[in-house]
Amino acid sequence: MFADLSTAVQKGATVILSHLKPHDLEMLQAHNLLPKKLKVENATGAKTSCFHYYLPTDYFKQFKDQYLADSVFADVAPDYSFSGHDLENIVAGSVGFQENGELQVLEDIAEFKIGKGKVVIHQYHLGKYRSNALARVLLQNTLNQVK
Repeated sequence: MFADLSTAVQKGATVILSHLKPHDLEMLQAHNLLPKKLKVENATGAKTSCFHYYLPTDYFKQFKDQYLADSVFADVAPDYSFSGHDLENIVAGSVGFQENGELQVLEDIAEFKIGKGKVVIHQYHLGKYRSNALARVLLQNTLNQVK
């Protein structure tokens, strides 16, 4: 399955991955579908404060007057964000404090070119599209980005 997926991406397919957990990332990296330097880290604010934000892009086109993913996003907000990518091109991410008090900036959405195709990581819970209107909007926005 992963060999077929990797081949399809190399030939020009786009794959959207949502709500990755640490073991998901490790499995995808083992099959060369994501860069090895990526790490998935807790972004719920369970131990310290954490705030998810997004920039005014088409991924969030209906929400251009607000840039903090507040309680409206609670059901679809990422549990994990990732590090190890180009932080200068963040579309959506999280800012929080590590347990030692250091500031931590993580990413929630990124695109990776692989061969002629690409992999999109979208850490929001897009899989809830059947029961959550916001997840449907975010999923549709994401699909529109990869056409």
